[in-house]
Amino acid sequence: MEEALLEKRKEKLKKQFFSWIKKPHNFALAGILIFSFFIRMYYFFLTKGQAHWWDSLAYGSMAKEFIFHRWSENGFLLHEFIIRPPLLPFLWSILMRLNLSEFFSMFLLQIIPSFLSVVFIYLIGKQLFNKKIALISSFFMAVLWINLFYSVRMLTGVPSLTLILMSIYFFLKFDKKMEIKNFALSIFFLSLAVLMRYPSGLVGFVYVLFLFSTKKFSFLKNKSFWIGGILGIIPLISFFIRNILVYETLFPAVETYSKGAESLPSYAFYTLSNLIPHILQKFLLIFFILGLLIILFRIILSFGFYSKIRSLRSDLFVFLLLLVPLLFFIFWLKAAEDRYLFICLPSIIFLVSRGISYPYNLVKKYNKNIAVVLLVLVLITGAYSQISFANTMIESKKTSYLQMKQAFLWINENTPEDAVLLGDAIDPYTIYYAERGIAHWNKTDLQGSLSGVDYIIIHGFEHQSVEVLDYVNINLSSKLSPVNAVFFDQEQKQPAVIIYKINEQ
Repeated sequence: MEEALLEKRKEKLKKQFFSWIKKPHNFALAGILIFSFFIRMYYFFLTKGQAHWWDSLAYGSMAKEFIFHRWSENGFLLHEFIIRPPLLPFLWSILMRLNLSEFFSMFLLQIIPSFLSVVFIYLIGKQLFNKKIALISSFFMAVLWINLFYSVRMLTGVPSLTLILMSIYFFLKFDKKMEIKNFALSIFFLSLAVLMRYPSGLVGFVYVLFLFSTKKFSFLKNKSFWIGGILGIIPLISFFIRNILVYETLFPAVETYSKGAESLPSYAFYTLSNLIPHILQKFLLIFFILGLLIILFRIILSFGFYSKIRSLRSDLFVFLLLLVPLLFFIFWLKAAEDRYLFICLPSIIFLVSRGISYPYNLVKKYNKNIAVVLLVLVLITGAYSQISFANTMIESKKTSYLQMKQAFLWINENTPEDAVLLGDAIDPYTIYYAERGIAHWNKTDLQGSLSGVDYIIIHGFEHQSVEVLDYVNINLSSKLSPVNAVFFDQEQKQPAVIIYKINEQ
């Protein structure tokens, strides 16, 4: 009897699936999702074993400190715990405790969120606009080079983007029905996004500006806004309480970045002139500009009617989601890199999709077949531009800093656990790869720096001081024995890292 019921249920599910997949729109969505997953897996395996960069090493070092508590007095880590959000290293440390490999940790913390970003951009696009724009947006989220490139780096951009998209999804549902559950979930995921990457909090300002623009002050009288907001913000409240207990201030990272921004001489207008074109490349930039002009025209022309026309509300939301972060990076932080703009990717992609949809709709009025052919050509050209650039970037960077990784893993496997390393800018490598103690050069007393040290590390990367290099070469040749070296070239003529053991006196 139970087997018959199980077979009946299987048949029902098969029929539902085939009925769903037969629809062209659903078939296209399934194709995009399958392609999105497999292209990420291709680059994931391609970059297996690549070295971490400084920022990912910082997160990895924080994760190791969560577990071992061996470097609590290290100045580098003390600073990193102040300026960096804790969620990624905390999650990473849990996976380390479970003895999961770095490879599998990367899959869980980067590849899965990257794939989910494609899913949620579709769901949001369908809520804001229509299925066509949702499909175009999910397609470009799947192939966008910046999403592919950073999906194979243990950094906060990709997971924070996914958390932001999850927050936006539930916020848009809240905007329709004003239910406590949806707003609580929206603010909860936004809180996690902030704990993953601090500027994600700017999305909260977007929500408030959007609600004020469309509902005036009425949303402040709605208990769902307050109760849902309080429930959702609990992770951030816990974080702020911890900051007060540990640092005696609410948000020490903001104070640190504020001081850094004050010293910068000019505003970061290159965010507009360089970074957005860099992300989109020339072809998609054309449609981004067209989409931006379209929604700006509609927003300005329809001022005062945002609460009455759904499509205007969608345009306004997308515009605010672009404007608020850009104003922050340009005028307050006065600095930006391509990965800083992950927070803007949803609006950037929707604007590209709007720019593509507009000429498609014009041509469709006269000949649908020609419109479809042109749309397919645009999608293929845009995807080729993005994937080819992503491939070039990933291939060219997959061996960067590999020599540092190799050297410090050798130290981990071939030196005593209580060994102390001395070197310039080696802290994250020493903590994450070598798991050893760290000493630092005292530039006013180089000889005194050797006290309690077992190994000296000299490398050919940035932050290696000339004074130290000269001192080691000239004064310590009789006191040091080179025990290992890693080279830039196969001929082993250009040393990248040299590990010296200090001879017993």
